[in-house]
Amino acid sequence: MLILVVEDNREILANLVDYLEDRGCEVEAAMGRREAEHIARQQPLDAVVLDLNLPDGDGLDVCRFLRESDNNAATPVLMLTARDQLPQKLAGFEAGSDDYLVKPFALAEVWARLQALARRQHSPDRQRLQRPGFDMDLERRRLFLNDQEVELSPTGWKILATLAARPGEVVSRQSLEQAIWGKDIPDQDVLRSHIYQLRQAAEQAGARQLIETLPRVGYRLRLP
Repeated sequence: MLILVVEDNREILANLVDYLEDRGCEVEAAMGRREAEHIARQQPLDAVVLDLNLPDGDGLDVCRFLRESDNNAATPVLMLTARDQLPQKLAGFEAGSDDYLVKPFALAEVWARLQALARRQHSPDRQRLQRPGFDMDLERRRLFLNDQEVELSPTGWKILATLAARPGEVVSRQSLEQAIWGKDIPDQDVLRSHIYQLRQAAEQAGARQLIETLPRVGYRLRLP
């Protein structure tokens, strides 16, 4: 497992590197934005542990860079930061983070979260879903509807990926919110807004009624 750890505190960085290497991981270390992006350009990574307060930029920008890169668009990102307010956490998820852990933290919890992200990332039944007019590649983070590539926001992608894991089945609102935001679930209008944007993007590619709403129950991905 190749992990990039981005952290500007030397002591925290050393502790993370030592702990992960003791568990058999190969670790790349970076103390700033430019160094982290340089490493990410060179090779695909299995996971990224990302601090947000960096001396030469914001970790949110590093996360956005990863999501737009060829090598690591789908690489799991665990944000590790002192920013503990709900709007800050939501900003992390909007930038493309997969998980969020507030400092101070236990090294054992970092490892447990990384293992969970790795299991989810490499689950074979979630890597690709193909139907007539629908092609969703989770590994490369690409969606084609009627042979037209559709760009989604990070949250829109998470919504669609969660629904695609159970195509044709109803996913409750609560399950969907927890999959996207964990315990920090925002107002329901936020989910509704993201669903609307996702539908608009699908309809522009000719995929009408891709997502079905079941009032007071949840949502369902409708595929041929």
